[in-house]
Amino acid sequence: ENRLQLWLDGQLVAESATFDPRKFNLNCNQPLRIGGGETGSWNGHLGDVRLYKRALAPAEIAALASR
Repeated sequence: ENRLQLWLDGQLVAESATFDPRKFNLNCNQPLRIGGGETGSWNGHLGDVRLYKRALAPAEIAALASR
């Protein structure tokens, strides 16, 4: 589907427009930053952040959120 999705507590809360991932170079020597953006930074706490090597199905996300 080539969309980025943001899930919060097992619910889809935001989704990007479609894009061609081959046009983006994700190889870099910079650290991963979560919470920083062009217009500001996150002012709060993140309790559980996970990264996966693949896209999770909605049922998998719901199961993780219910734990």
